[in-house]
Amino acid sequence: MIREGFASVNGVDLHYAEGPDSGPPLLLMPGFPDPWRQWVPIIPTLATRWHVFALSIRGMDRSGGVAPYRTNDLVEDVIAFVRDVVGEPAFVVGHSGGAVLSASAAGRQPELFRGLVIGDVPLDQAWHLEFGTMMREFFVRLGDLIRSDAPIEKKVLEYAGWPTATIGGTMADHYSAVDIMRTIADLRGMDADLLGPWVDGRLEQEVEALFSSVPGNYRGPIMFLCCDPAAGGLLGPERLETELTRYPWAQHAVLAGASHGMGLYQWDVGPLLKAVTAFLEMYR
Repeated sequence: MIREGFASVNGVDLHYAEGPDSGPPLLLMPGFPDPWRQWVPIIPTLATRWHVFALSIRGMDRSGGVAPYRTNDLVEDVIAFVRDVVGEPAFVVGHSGGAVLSASAAGRQPELFRGLVIGDVPLDQAWHLEFGTMMREFFVRLGDLIRSDAPIEKKVLEYAGWPTATIGGTMADHYSAVDIMRTIADLRGMDADLLGPWVDGRLEQEVEALFSSVPGNYRGPIMFLCCDPAAGGLLGPERLETELTRYPWAQHAVLAGASHGMGLYQWDVGPLLKAVTAFLEMYR
């Protein structure tokens, strides 16, 4: 049974979910901008052998937060959550931005992290600065949509017609109506100011702070999950090669044909579960 709760972390109440104590602790960190519910498709399976926690970052979902949001605070929240709520060193599976926060936290406090799964994102400062600059217009538009008083049905139709940021076409060309409804529903709980680092001129300093501890002092187990660049994946073969230079002891797995969402949005999670459980069971 999964229960939801709040934890006071660094002066902010963070919303999270927790499964039964079925084994070693496992923290699931969603991508940006997703709440902890991104992981619902795989939580029931993982919760049979792991003590699963899934966290919504400050400013997202029902988690509290006050602008200006800073990447340093988000990283420190991950550290404090593992230390004070999980209560012992944990494995972490992170997707996209959640994976970067986890890697930065592990670089600062490696003794709190038993292993990392990095879901389809490079851990490269220069790449994130370039990618964040490219995404600025999209995030400006997203902030306007979040702040809008338009009916949710109208927001769904508007978002469906947006051009994608990375793979061409519109959102409706690549995502089902159900996927788009889920996205808009999740955005209802987001503080639009959480997009600040990307839209208000702070990107360079925020990215620098985020990567000041990557790889830092972390030398524990790590696995990179690579999705299909043709489907919108961000960690293709060339970028993976760079990551394996930075983390030469790392494992990696390819989720063939998967988009950046690793199958979570479509509930097509068999390959993801196979890769994650194989890695985690090596260190259980």
